[in-house]
Amino acid sequence: AVQEEEEEATPAVAAAPSKESDAPKKLLKLGYREKQEFEGLDGEIEELQAETDKLQAELDGCSASGDYMRVEALAGDLAKVEASLEMKETRWLELAERA
Repeated sequence: AVQEEEEEATPAVAAAPSKESDAPKKLLKLGYREKQEFEGLDGEIEELQAETDKLQAELDGCSASGDYMRVEALAGDLAKVEASLEMKETRWLELAERA
């Protein structure tokens, strides 16, 4: 009798979270400025990816030649560009979900 009560209680508990997740989340559409930002982010992301590739290639060349001062400087620049790229990609995803 106890097992039957537990089995009956389990589906009720499992059903409760699905009702909450089924509730539609209302997202606001993009405003004019956000649309402009969203459109501009594609180009900015491409530029940052190209800059990352360029810095990585230069970094590889300096590593091979043993110019460790230049490697350190390039690594710092690369970290900044990658951080900026990550922020832009995150913002692009946020806007894309609402577009």
